[in-house]
Amino acid sequence: WQRLRAARRKVAQIANFGASDPSSTRHVVEGRVASAERSVPGAVLAGAAVALLAFRDGGYFPSAWRPATVALVAASALAIVLRRAAAPSRAQLVVVVGLGALAAWTALSALWSPDPDASLLEAQRTLVYVAAMVAAVAVGGRLLAGTLAAIGLVCAYSVGQRLLQGPPDPPAPFSGTLLAEPLGYANALGGLAAIGLAITLALVRVPRLRLLVPALGALFVVTLALTENRSGWLAAVAGAAVALALAWGRRRLAVSLGAVIGLAL
Repeated sequence: WQRLRAARRKVAQIANFGASDPSSTRHVVEGRVASAERSVPGAVLAGAAVALLAFRDGGYFPSAWRPATVALVAASALAIVLRRAAAPSRAQLVVVVGLGALAAWTALSALWSPDPDASLLEAQRTLVYVAAMVAAVAVGGRLLAGTLAAIGLVCAYSVGQRLLQGPPDPPAPFSGTLLAEPLGYANALGGLAAIGLAITLALVRVPRLRLLVPALGALFVVTLALTENRSGWLAAVAGAAVALALAWGRRRLAVSLGAVIGLAL
């Protein structure tokens, strides 16, 4: 009982600390505002990029590549101009340089390719990846949260459309009655749902998300089931194994699982 009373007194002191010290309250508020300023732009960037490209047929066609590249480069430039860009790590620089080299090599292959126009188009597609990585590094913030929100939005739209309109009648020539919209390809939608499921499971131990995790998990499972995507299920299981290992703080196990799964696939 003495320990319980001491704990209660400690809690009361903490609760009254901000009220008795206005400057402390101000510092707490300013800290939260600063944290939001750092995290929100990244969430908006990732969410907007994933959602907008998903509703443009998953960014499959060349008409979506140039606008996406310009928008991502503009976001990076804005972050640099506003001095919000963080110094990139060595790993981030390696990824950016590697993707840039891949884009340059793809464009260069037009010199000996039997279809130079196709090679140049593929180089444009790879530039989207380069611009996306540069924007992610420059803007930073809660990129994972924005990505998860966008995937949830896309899957909710897809499942909701099926509930309201039913399966296509007559069935679509290519995908039949499989769930495919808004990406237009059932396997792509299944892959997106598998990514969302892995991210959701990585957050399973976050107390604030106890209600959100099962709701999103159920949405992604339903989406996968309606796409009938076997490779998506395989990706979901592999991603879930790594995500759960990370959620429980088993980083070495997660790395080992990722390596084994990568070699197996």
